Amino acid sequence: MSILLSLLACTGATQRQPQDLADQAARVADGSADAIGMLAFLNDAGTDLALLDDDVALDSRAAGAIIDWRDGDDAVQGSSDDRSYTTMEQLDARYYVGDSAMNKIQAYALDAGFVPTDDADYLGTWDGVAFTLGEANSVLALSNDTGETYLDDTLGLDSRAVSSIMDARPIATVQELAGLYYVGTSALETLKAESNSACDTPGWDQVYVYNAGDDAWRSELSSGLVAVIDETLLTDDWCGEATGSPEFVKVAIDLFDCQEKGYYIELGQGMLEYPSVDWYIEFEVDTSYSYFLSSCEV
Repeated sequence: MSILLSLLACTGATQRQPQDLADQAARVADGSADAIGMLAFLNDAGTDLALLDDDVALDSRAAGAIIDWRDGDDAVQGSSDDRSYTTMEQLDARYYVGDSAMNKIQAYALDAGFVPTDDADYLGTWDGVAFTLGEANSVLALSNDTGETYLDDTLGLDSRAVSSIMDARPIATVQELAGLYYVGTSALETLKAESNSACDTPGWDQVYVYNAGDDAWRSELSSGLVAVIDETLLTDDWCGEATGSPEFVKVAIDLFDCQEKGYYIELGQGMLEYPSVDWYIEFEVDTSYSYFLSSCEV
């Protein structure tokens, strides 16, 4: 019996309280393209009180608070007591800078070209390793979606770095990644090189795990794929007797322009070529782990 399962494959002018700061920090993470662009805009020599007040349309008190902190006690830009915005928390802490002000700064910085938007745009350097926006996104995908065994054995990362990565997932930015215990220059260089090499051969990349009863596939695959496989095995009315842990798991990753577009997954007890096969499932999912058609043999 065969049924094919296929799947279609990123308030205003009031002083804020501490919980507001946490909410805002979660919305625009340090090290993200938006945060980098916003801080660069506020640190730019051309950004003054009039620009923030008139063009960005901030509340005048918020505009004044931002400029006053940046220009220091002498209120003169370019003098020795100037400060640069380096974190979103510093911006969050200014009086009268609420979500409305943050949204306006974010939009203006994007329109003015301060926010990296193209894959080739320089994003930042962490632990001496420079990243474009595209490289950063690829490294984050690799760090978040790759199994523990792959990071440890195949890539050869320090096992302590791998543990830090697994515990922190999902990781939002390269800055966050670089800040993890035991993740330093060597790990970042390795992850960057691996993510770049994947772009050399767009198409299909395959991961095959012979389970042998030890659930090894759970550490080889991303958490999203593990969850959708578990759901498939538990919700198996359409597959009759196809229950239990798969003896083998095969995942083909659909790569297009160096970005993952979806996954083709095969599960089974034994191989179809052998008499010992009890059941076999194949399906496709997109990068949001949604699927709509399946194929099953029992």
